Amino acid sequence: MEKEHRKSTLMNYTKEQLVEYCMCLEHNNNVMEQNFNQQYKNCMKLLDDMKLVNDTYKNRLKEVKE
Repeated sequence: MEKEHRKSTLMNYTKEQLVEYCMCLEHNNNVMEQNFNQQYKNCMKLLDDMKLVNDTYKNRLKEVKE
């Protein structure tokens, strides 16, 4: 998690330091978003796999009952 700075700390930064800090924050945010998207895709795949397993199980139960 990114450290929160006090306003006085940021006011003492040079313009160059602030730009560098902003660029770092943007990069971190982009990486976090990519990770989140990948986790979402992985989760959806797991849910699809579970649905497939459940559907297969239900079909086999129907076959056994018939």
